[in-house]
Amino acid sequence: MEALQAQLPSDLMRRLRQEMLSDETLSEAVEEAVLLWLDKRQAEKTQQERGLLALRQAGIVMDADRQRNLADAIMPHAGSDEPPDRDQTETALARLKVPLSEDILAMRGER
Repeated sequence: MEALQAQLPSDLMRRLRQEMLSDETLSEAVEEAVLLWLDKRQAEKTQQERGLLALRQAGIVMDADRQRNLADAIMPHAGSDEPPDRDQTETALARLKVPLSEDILAMRGER
């Protein structure tokens, strides 16, 4: 087993001293607290992953490769003072491997 040193607020230390019966009890309490914290973190990650998956399935979020491809297609016009006109935008979108509208429909999946 490994040792851990932690700094706790004085109020919390006072309460711990009142409740703890032995060092073993304190170790068990810390272990339980860490396990609860780890479980909570895992649940938060899982919830975030489910939310992102739902957004992807709805076609609201693009994966990183698709974002990069879209940015690369649009970037030649990013340095100009004026926004690209319709023809420039259509040209940039035409450089994409799959038209953006088809990609959005594919991300949304069958309905």
